[in-house]
Amino acid sequence: MQTIVSAILSIFSLIIIGFVLKHKFYKVQKFWDILDSLTYYILMPSLLIYKIAVAKIDGSSAMMSGFLVVLIAFFIISLLSVLSNFIFKFSPSKFTSVFQGAIRYNTYIFLAIVGALYGEEGFVIAAFLMAFMIPLINIFCVCIFAIYVRKGKFSLRLTIKNIFKNPLVLACIIGICANLINLPSVIFEPFKLIGSAAVTTGLLSVGAGLKFGAIKNLKNDLFVSSFLKLALYPFLVYIGVTALNLPDFIAMVCIFFAAMPTATSSYILAGQLGGDKELMAVIITLETLLSMITIWAIYIFAR
Repeated sequence: MQTIVSAILSIFSLIIIGFVLKHKFYKVQKFWDILDSLTYYILMPSLLIYKIAVAKIDGSSAMMSGFLVVLIAFFIISLLSVLSNFIFKFSPSKFTSVFQGAIRYNTYIFLAIVGALYGEEGFVIAAFLMAFMIPLINIFCVCIFAIYVRKGKFSLRLTIKNIFKNPLVLACIIGICANLINLPSVIFEPFKLIGSAAVTTGLLSVGAGLKFGAIKNLKNDLFVSSFLKLALYPFLVYIGVTALNLPDFIAMVCIFFAAMPTATSSYILAGQLGGDKELMAVIITLETLLSMITIWAIYIFAR
């Protein structure tokens, strides 16, 4: 429990520091725009390339079963997110934030918790899930932006173009290819060094974009996103891994994957593709805060 709380508190603290820096010391918006771009196009992709390229993935049947459970739960949550829009009728830009809040996950909290609790074995499972889920999640998000931000005028050509231009998707493809051909890990040391900064800059950017005054205006958008991500998603995965009787550490890594608060990169993607950055920043921060309770409860309940 201490490891989980410590990891989340560290991330939440960086978000608050970003907020303070923006409003007290670095008030020029252009500075934060440049930082967002650097994180999105350089730092985060470097981190993903390194993590996936050097991971020792064996593709065991239990690992594949865990991945399939997460995948099925992901599709269910994605469908429910879209259906929720028919009920609550969010504005297009707001819905993209609700959708990202429901399906994306915070890589940094995930790796911190898994590494602390399950060591190298946990990292292997985590890398396996990340290698396949990150491209899929980003494809879904880019498609949602293409459909909703363009007010329903879906363009297949533009969607495909945006998917293959997405630096996170490209980073995962590069990492998977490098892993498959077994390139020496020393080649990726520069990516490790560059990517190590992504954690800090990404969280500072989230804090810089945070508007606490917007919290009082949040209603169904925050509730739907948080419920789907922090409660229903991990519950669906828990049912699946329990039914398949997977080994405890594989089952828990899969559950933790589903239980993470939404990714800090959601904020950057919202800014790049025309989403609601303000709403996304509040969803990220509040989901992170709520996850201090939900992740702990899930860990006690599921282990």
